[in-house]
Order: sequence, then C-alpha cells, then structure tokens
Amino acid sequence: MKEYFITVNGIEQIIDDEYLYRYLPIKAFPEGQNVIPTDYFTDTDLSCDWVRLQDKPEQSPRVIKDDKRGIAKIKICRAIRLPLGKDECPFNQEIRHSPSKGNDSHSVINGTKKLPVTKAISNNTTLYKIVT
Repeated sequence: MKEYFITVNGIEQIIDDEYLYRYLPIKAFPEGQNVIPTDYFTDTDLSCDWVRLQDKPEQSPRVIKDDKRGIAKIKICRAIRLPLGKDECPFNQEIRHSPSKGNDSHSVINGTKKLPVTKAISNNTTLYKIVT
C-alpha cells in the first residue's frame, strides 16, 4: 500500500488520482443539476471512504443508517490539496487515510474549507450512484 501515499510536510497522505466516496443526502443531486453544491464540502474533517478499500459503498452505514443515499466520487488532485497553488497557504488540505472502528476505508480531507477549497472539491466530484 505504500505506493498510494506521499509525505507532505511530514504527514502521510493519499496520492493524487485516487478517489474517495462521499455520502450525501438525495437533495444534493436535483434532477438536471450537473454540479454538486459547494455547501456539501465545508466540514473541517470531511469524512469519506477511500474507493481502493471500499468495494461496496451502497452497503455503507452512512447510506443505510444516516440515509445518505447519494454517493459522490471525489478525485484527489493538486487543486484540492493546494487550492491556491502555493505550498504555504492557511487552507491547504491534508488528504489522509484515517481508518475508524468498523471502517478500514475511512479517510478525511482535513483543513479549513474556504471557497477555493470547496470549489476545487466540487469541480472534481461526480455522482457515482443513487441508492434506491
């Protein structure tokens, strides 16, 4: 698994071009809307599941228990990690694998979420699936 990590400022992070699932309420995906609103990406610790380790996102407790039946797929990239393109920026993001009890795929996009960050995440996110 080491090949899927890079070290940035001494912190082991998931490499670019990997994907994360983000579980959202159905209202985040109105018919005819192509972009997911930035409001869904504002958490300081944005909770996700790493696609590489989550082969059944439809069965996630977030879908079943939390009724977040819209599954979005975020592509990890430089635009999210460094939203202003600078190594030193107060709202650069750390994209870390952060397993939790019962969820080895759990990951977070950690950092202050200002508009350039939420726009970068939204611009690199697509609808994966609506669970019915």
